[in-house]
Amino acid sequence: MQEASRLGATLCSEDYTDKGGWGGHQHGNEAEQFERFYSVKFTPITDTAKCIVGKLDRVTMMDRSVCSEKAEYDGDTWWYHDAGELYYDECVYMASSAGATVIDPSTIGQGDGTDYWFFTRHSGNVYQYWTGADTTGMFNVGCRSRGGQKKCMFGFMQV
Repeated sequence: MQEASRLGATLCSEDYTDKGGWGGHQHGNEAEQFERFYSVKFTPITDTAKCIVGKLDRVTMMDRSVCSEKAEYDGDTWWYHDAGELYYDECVYMASSAGATVIDPSTIGQGDGTDYWFFTRHSGNVYQYWTGADTTGMFNVGCRSRGGQKKCMFGFMQV
């Protein structure tokens, strides 16, 4: 997460980039790691995993000032924004525009992440969200549908 934050990028390990990378959801001393389509693995944050980062190519300017809320958690300083309910594409666009990763309250020690988006692992019309600290739900929709809205939070670590 520190490297993604330093670069102003988002963690984006998924089927079309490279599997085995870190995600933005943390609970306790474990963080989400993408293993395979529709599944999440939790790995101790002290372990080593791939750091796959990226930005949306349609984002032309980065403005980190939208992440104006500050949290101290697990020895780290976070700057974040809770944007309320948005469609998945809106959430990812806002995160990328802020040079941030899609996170949720558990990542900064403020809840379990229920009903918050996380970076989708298979972007062929599947949009995933947390239903608890380590359980997920999804919208699996047709080409002309955005699914429903879920809560959106994004942020970066101060490095």
